Formats: sequence, structure tokens, C-alpha cells
Amino acid sequence: EVVLCGDSTCHDKARCVYNSDLQIPMCECNTGFTGDGTRCEPIQFGCNEVAGVCHEDAECVYDVDDEKYKCQCNDGYSGDGVSCERSEIADCNCDRNAECLWDIVMFAYRCVCLPGFTGEGRTCSRIEVPSICSNCHVNARCVYDEITRRHECVCSKGWTGDGTDCQMEDCRVTQNCDPNADCVNDVIVGKFRCLCKNGFMGDGYRCEPEGCNMYNDCDINAQCVVDSRVNRYRCVCNTGYDGDGKVCISRVVPCNQVNNCGPNSQCLYDPDSSSYRCRCSAGYQGDGHRCEPRGLDSCRRDPRVCDRHASCILNVDIYSCVCNDNYRGDGRRCEPMSNRDNYLLFSRGYTIHKVPYIQTEDDTGARVLYKPDQLIIDVDTDCVDGDIYWTDVSGGKISRAKLDGSNETVVVSGQSSPEGIAVDWLSRNLFWTDSGLDIIQVSMLNGTYRKTLVSEDLVNPRAIVADPNQGMIYWTDWNRGAPKIEKAYMDGTHREVLVDTDLGLPNGLTLDFYTNQLCWGDAGTGTIECIRTDGVGRAILTDQAPYPFGLTFSGSSIYWSDWTLSNGVSSVNRNGQVSDESLSLPIGGNGKLYGITAVSAQCPRINNACARNNGGCTFLCLPTPNGGRTCTCPDDIDPESCNQVALLRKR
Repeated sequence: EVVLCGDSTCHDKARCVYNSDLQIPMCECNTGFTGDGTRCEPIQFGCNEVAGVCHEDAECVYDVDDEKYKCQCNDGYSGDGVSCERSEIADCNCDRNAECLWDIVMFAYRCVCLPGFTGEGRTCSRIEVPSICSNCHVNARCVYDEITRRHECVCSKGWTGDGTDCQMEDCRVTQNCDPNADCVNDVIVGKFRCLCKNGFMGDGYRCEPEGCNMYNDCDINAQCVVDSRVNRYRCVCNTGYDGDGKVCISRVVPCNQVNNCGPNSQCLYDPDSSSYRCRCSAGYQGDGHRCEPRGLDSCRRDPRVCDRHASCILNVDIYSCVCNDNYRGDGRRCEPMSNRDNYLLFSRGYTIHKVPYIQTEDDTGARVLYKPDQLIIDVDTDCVDGDIYWTDVSGGKISRAKLDGSNETVVVSGQSSPEGIAVDWLSRNLFWTDSGLDIIQVSMLNGTYRKTLVSEDLVNPRAIVADPNQGMIYWTDWNRGAPKIEKAYMDGTHREVLVDTDLGLPNGLTLDFYTNQLCWGDAGTGTIECIRTDGVGRAILTDQAPYPFGLTFSGSSIYWSDWTLSNGVSSVNRNGQVSDESLSLPIGGNGKLYGITAVSAQCPRINNACARNNGGCTFLCLPTPNGGRTCTCPDDIDPESCNQVALLRKR
């Protein structure tokens, strides 16, 4: 069919649209085609080659029949993948404590009560958790039986017992390991357990292929997409770049053929890309085509070295590039934050709340957890599995739950006074301080393989942060006689005092992975200060923090909880400007504010030696600087039988 459009005739794969800017009708190619409208050709690239092609409610998947990548709408949405709309929901009129979900058996939407509530979905009532749940074993969960309408303790998968006493199942007897797992001897419990094979991850009963969606290890010029042929994620370089996805090199003419290197640079052979590339000379930095004198303050001389989403600001008497609000990076390269990275978690006595950065009348925040028998000191999150971890000083334990407060379980018990907590999401380890025992310990995220890292010269260890990229931990010691901030390798070695002068009561800690800035709140001096992790450039960010407790970085600001400022959560940017308006506290809690952390839907793009297959270690894998790692045994293993041979997995 011929379509006339003004003075033009549109192609059969085009339509006639009115251009309001030019105020004339024009031919426009349909979705999936490119051209001027009078002539349209199919777009030859797949969604894996160009970022942002697929709708936000779609995924880029490989079509085996067409042998190319296509956009595919997620479940509950319909469309061509480039444009997706939520499927019609005709019959859902759910209770406020329910959600409308697609039932693949009934092939229809139905109301399902949220975790912690029971009912048919249109009416949901809160499930009152009885005292029996407090008797559940650490490897059990308290579940509600809809038939008997009673709670009961049920051992987790891989464990057997009555729920109050759970023993690890012997996989030689049950033979219930995942096809991609092996049944291996666990010398700690004296039984065989399921262990995922190399290239897979999980609890041994369910193993999934390792992929870039777990490690965020793609090159910045690549995307992590689903390859449906092998049912796993993989890194794919963007258009205009070549490589394996982990390393992507721009397709450029080598400088040995066309001498396009800039001043203060040389044309050198790069064995990684097997071609010649421009490299800045000694004392200069840049991409080889534009080289600036090396130094953190070079942006003052040339602001162009900063990313277009960054500013050149004075930071500890040195000018440096800092990403703007809602962007993250080192200032020379800034990436937009995920639109789901939009709230904070903080503890308030026996409750945990979430609060958005931008509060509205309809959303001022909400209570996530209510634990009247606990005193929650610190909180942290696992950005991989979407879990909250918190310390309970009254119960002497560490627990975790999903970000919505469901699936609560105790992972570490028997502590004296656990306070600070730090999640190493990359190595799957958990670090914490105990101010009653005056120790710093580590375990795996499920609480197994517990080990004491530091046990000497500690008076009142408080906050702790972990840097999985550099293999370091940092902590504050709230010692009124000799307060200090220390650092050490993640295995507890190479311990060093970072700050021990002009301190009052060093409290909360936070670390910027991109700039290596360590900041702390001092409840004795009423300040928030920062220093580089190498001990250089200490400076006071603000003196308007009367009694800071917890701190967290988010974008270009630090948010902190304060025992004196009861009106909300305060913030200060990197220039030292304190926000005029605090984030107000949602209802459902009272008392002092304690720990605080920013919730991110995406993990930072970093890597270490323990990120894959537990670094090849049998027990704990603890990263160290310069890409190293230490395989070590937990405290309950006889030191004489714990040697390097036993620590490495047999392959």
C-alpha cells in the first residue's frame, strides 16, 4: 500500500507522522528499521550491541531460531520488547497487604498475601508469630502451616531434624545434590555435604552458572546479557569495541599506521590488545591522545579532565573531580545510579526503617522490621541477594532478612555485644566487632566458618567497614583514653593505626570505593571527618554533627544518624555543605537512631581473588591487597591440622 506524506511517498516499512518542530508531515521508519522514511532497511544489530534498546521492563535474550539477540518483555508485560506495557489485570482487587501476581497454573492474575500475612488475598490479616519461633535452630526457619494454622520450626534444605535441633544431611545417603555439584567431606561437621562445581554457585542443592550478573565484572564498554543457549549471563562488548566482554578495546586505527598520539605520549605495543596504542609519557595521565600532568589537582588547570557529570572541587586543599548527585564513579568517569538506588535503611532501637531520598506525602518511608526484644545497633546489606544484616546487642546475635523484612533468620549467635557489621558481598563474607569480647571476627555470610581476626589491643571496637576491592578492613575503637581508627588486611594481618590524634569518640565509618575516602563521625568532637585510606589529606567535612552515630556514602553526600538531632537523618556533601532539610523519620519507631546504610540495586564494579569459586579455598577466602587472598581455617579447626594443603580444594 502506497502511503503519501506531504510531497513524499513513504516506504512500506514506514509511517507518516507530523513533525511539530518543522511543522510538516514526514515519513518515519517503523520500529526495527532505519532510514529516512522513504527508504527503510532492517536494523542489523542485536540488542546486545547497543545499550538502551530494550524497554526497562524487558531483557535482551538470544533467539535460537533467528540466531540473534532480541528484546523480550518480562513476565506480566506484553509488547515487542522495545515497548512493553503491563498486561491487563481485570480481576485483582487486593487487600493493602497483598499483591496481584500471575498464576501460571490458573493462567490468570490472583491476589496473594504478603509475607507475614494470611488470607485469600482480598482480605489479609497479620500472622502473629508465637514464642515457639524463638526456639528454632539457626539452620531452621519458622513457617506458618495454612492447614493446621500453626507455626512450626522447619529445618532448612540440606538439614534434618525437628526444627529446634537440625543436623546436616549426609549427601551420600540422600543423594540430593544438584547435578552441577559434588558430594564432598566436610571435616568440620564430620559429614559429606553438597558443593557446587567450578563455574557454578549456590548451596550445593541448587547450583546456577556463575555470570556477570553476580560479579558485575564486565568492561565499562560492555553489557551483561542473557545467553539463552547456555542459560547464563555473559559480557558482550558494545558496538565499536572488540574483546571478550571483560576487556573491550575500541576499534581504532593503530597509531603505528596513523600517528595520532598527542603531546607527551608515545606509540607503544600493547600485548593485551595485540596492537599499538597511544600511552601517556611518565609523569602524565590520560588516554594517550590527551595527556595531562599527573596529579589530583589537574582539573583546576583543565576542567575537561572531569566527566561531564562531575565537578572540579576543592577537597582537602587539593582540587579533584567529583561525580555530581545521582552519579557514581571516580570523577573522571561517572555512571548514573540505578533508579532503584533510592532509599536508606536505618535502625532505631528495636526497629529498622527505610526512607527515600525524596520524600512525598504518599511516601515518607516505612518500617521494615519490628523486633521488640532486640536492640539493633548496626545494619548493612548484601547487594547480590538483596538481604539486610543487623547486629542485636541485647540478644548477642547477628540476623538477616530480605529487604522487605521477610525470611528472617539468625546467622551468628553466642556473641557478647556485637556492634559494627560489614558485608563483603563479593567474597561472601561477614565482618563484625564485639565490644564485650573486644574482638573482630569474620564468617561466611551464612554464619559458618567463624574466625577471630583481631583480639589484642582493643578496648571498645565500634564500627567496621570492608573494602573487597583492596582487601582491607577499617574500624573505630571508642577508647575514651586512647581513641583510634585502624586498618588491616582482611585476613587480620598488617594491622596499622590510621588515625590516633585529635579524636574524641570515633563512631560510625563509611568508605567511598571510588575515591578511597574513609569518613567517620566523632561523637566527642561533634564533627564528621575524612581521610584517604593511605593516611593522607585528613580534613573536617562539617562541625555541625552534635552526636553522630552511623554514616553512609550515597552519591556525592554522606548521610548520618545523630543521637541529638531527633528530627531526622542529616546529610552533608563533599564541599561540606549541610543540607537545610533533614529526611523526616517514618512512623512506627521511637528512641535513638543507630546504624544507617544506603541500599543499592547494583553492586560496585569491582573484583577480587575470592569472587569466583571461593578463591579455590575449602573454608574462608579472605582477600588481600594487590589481588591476593588468604585461605584460612575457622577457629574450631585444630591449628595443627590446618595447613595450606588442607585449605585448598582438590580439583
